[in-house]
Amino acid sequence: ESISQFYTALQHTNSNELRTFININLAICYMKQGPKKEKELLALIESFESDSATPPSCKNLKGALSFMRGLYAHSQVKLHEAKRHLRETLSISNNNDLNKLTVCSLVILGQIFLSLGNTKETQDMVGPAFQLSIKISDKRLQVW
Repeated sequence: ESISQFYTALQHTNSNELRTFININLAICYMKQGPKKEKELLALIESFESDSATPPSCKNLKGALSFMRGLYAHSQVKLHEAKRHLRETLSISNNNDLNKLTVCSLVILGQIFLSLGNTKETQDMVGPAFQLSIKISDKRLQVW
């Protein structure tokens, strides 16, 4: 099981950056498993809130952490909190040319705006996401 492999990896590293990367992947596994791993997921998400989660120089990890916070808030139907984290993710990803992260953030923001009944904002998110996914030639993101 992937979760036990991530736990093993955590035990064998002293690198803060690698620990953060592993914890992000653990959070993804927990989200996929749904309510039965809610407690573990919440603990990880809360640990992401601390500034010591990753050094300031790791923009990729900061973007990924912000994205995970946004995904979690979206899954909890905390839409304003999700928008805040996803906008932070957009800022980080745009400033660091993290195009796939930008596309994913735009798509989820579009979903949030659609659920709020704001079709103009939805188009403002989904249109650029689609164009960027074409630019980076990522068919999976184009379909999403």
